[in-house]
Amino acid sequence: MAKILVVDDYAANRKLVCSLVRDWGHDAFEAADGAEGLSIVRERHPDVVVCDILMPTMDGYALDRKSTRLNSSHLVISYA
Repeated sequence: MAKILVVDDYAANRKLVCSLVRDWGHDAFEAADGAEGLSIVRERHPDVVVCDILMPTMDGYALDRKSTRLNSSHLVISYA
C-alpha cells in the first residue's frame, strides 16, 4: 500500500483523486497548496505526490523542487 499525497487548490479535484486512490487500496493525504503539501511531505514521507501546477502560496514546480530535496525517493506527478 502506497502513501499518496494529493495537492490541489480546487477541493473537488482533491476529493476525486483521493477517493480513487483510496478505492485502489492506498493511503491518501490532501493539501490545498504547495506550502501545505511540503509540510505533509516532511511529516508523512509519501511515496507519490500528485500535484497541480498552478496554485496559490507555492506552485507545483516549487513544491516539486523543495520536496525532492527533502525526500528524493518519492515520485512527483504534476498536472495543470
